Formats: sequence, structure tokens, C-alpha cells
Amino acid sequence: MLFSSSLLGLLALRVCGAVAQDDAVPTDTFEEDAEPPPRPQINAIASATWEDASLLGLNLVNGQQNKAVVDITNNEEEAINIAYVTGALSKPKQPLLDTPFYENIVRNLSTMQYRLSVMPGETKQITYSFSLDMQPQDLLLTVAAVVTNSDGKAFQLDAHQGPVSVVEAPTSFLDPQIVPPANNAAYNSSMFLYLVLTATFAGTLYFAYKTWIEALFPQAKRTRPSKKAKNMADVDAALSGSETLGASTGIGKTYDESWIPDHHMNRPSAKRVRSSASKKKLVE
Repeated sequence: MLFSSSLLGLLALRVCGAVAQDDAVPTDTFEEDAEPPPRPQINAIASATWEDASLLGLNLVNGQQNKAVVDITNNEEEAINIAYVTGALSKPKQPLLDTPFYENIVRNLSTMQYRLSVMPGETKQITYSFSLDMQPQDLLLTVAAVVTNSDGKAFQLDAHQGPVSVVEAPTSFLDPQIVPPANNAAYNSSMFLYLVLTATFAGTLYFAYKTWIEALFPQAKRTRPSKKAKNMADVDAALSGSETLGASTGIGKTYDESWIPDHHMNRPSAKRVRSSASKKKLVE
């Protein structure tokens, strides 16, 4: 069954009490002792369970999808239709102050429209989710579903009402969740903070490496040329032309052999001659 936007808007105001102060009707037009009209009743039950609920309570995380599973049970003799599910966050009601519910509302949550029919005796599950971006605080969460019968009459089913805590998403330096907020200045400041932290971390690692880690690894010693080889290089540089060529022919020689005569270079070898006494012994 389809619903007009005006009908859904009227039901949303009734469920959450979301009446703006500027558009509200002056209170002096109502009688002080006037009571609100009785809520139409229907034999159906709605309940909500939260994925992130714990023994310590329910936390609503900023910047993430907070999901709830809403169960709607139809105990009527005819089918009912699920129109939509909505919710609101409000301040806890003060026991000494009898203020209307809509005056304590802090924020209205998103409204999700459905087109589902629930047969008699049947239970259907639907998912309701919303996201937040507000200051961490303790509030009162109200979630309600609106259903209609075969005649088109709308009924409100309270699915959840209880205290909650709005918290920030857990962050880690190794896995930062950089979600751009609505304010660009805040996003730029957060990015600058990450850059400063990264530069500081890199500088600390470099200082630790140069101070302690580098000293643990021995460095290779540089080989220095010997004085003899250095002197040979100086002599070769001083000589030129054939002098350098002649000096290079001898190993460990620092003179030019081309200037020496051949008979000095090639000395005759002395022949060994036996004495006459040894010849006489051989003859005898």
C-alpha cells in the first residue's frame, strides 16, 4: 500500500514529536489541563535488537552505520503493512520537570520507508540503520515503527526506548580512519596533524639508527696504496717518451736500460776448465 508524503510527514511528527519551535503553535491556544488524544491500538508487537550492543549498554559511533534489526509480529486476524521506521535522540527526561517530549529532542534520525505486508501470526525482520556526527554525550534513543491495517489506518509501535552513549570511532595510528567532516578547516587540521606525526616518527627512527644501530655493523676498511707503488707512479710521471718505456721494461727498476752498452748488458759466461792433475789421474 502506498502512502502520500503528507501522511508520512504527519506520522513522523507524531512518532518522534519533532515539532520545530518556529513552526509550533503557541501554547496559549491549548488548555493547560488538556490531555493528548488516546493512541489507536493494534494487536501487533515491535522490538529492536542492536548489533553493537554490549553488557555495558548501547554505544552509537560517530561516522559509522548504526544498525538495528526490528522484528514486527502481527497478532491481528488480518494482514498489516509496514509503512516506515524512524527514531529520535532526546535528552533524558528530568523527573522534576514535566516538559513535553518534543522539547527534549536533540536530533531526529533518518526515516526508512518499507513496502512489506505481515500476514496474521507472522513475524518479519527489517533492518534500520542511521549515522551520526555529533558531540559525545549520553542521550535517550527512541525507535518506532508505523504500520497500517487493511482500512488504511496508521498505528505506532514502539520498538525501542532506552539510554545510549554517543561516542567517537576508535582510531589507530597504524590504521587511521580519515573521514572528511563537514568542516573543511577541521579536515585540513587533522591532515596537518597526521603529517606532523609522520615526520616526527621518521626523524626518531633516523636518529635511533644513526646513534645505536649503525654502530653494531662494522664498516669495511679502505685499502691504502703502498709507498713503493706511489713512488713508482711519481717516477713514471716524471719520465717521458722512451725513458718511460725503458723504465717500464724492468721490474722494480727505476733506470733506462737503453743507454747501457750491449757488452755490459750481455756478459760472457765463464767456462769451467779441468786442471792437469785430474787428467794425470785418469791416464794412470
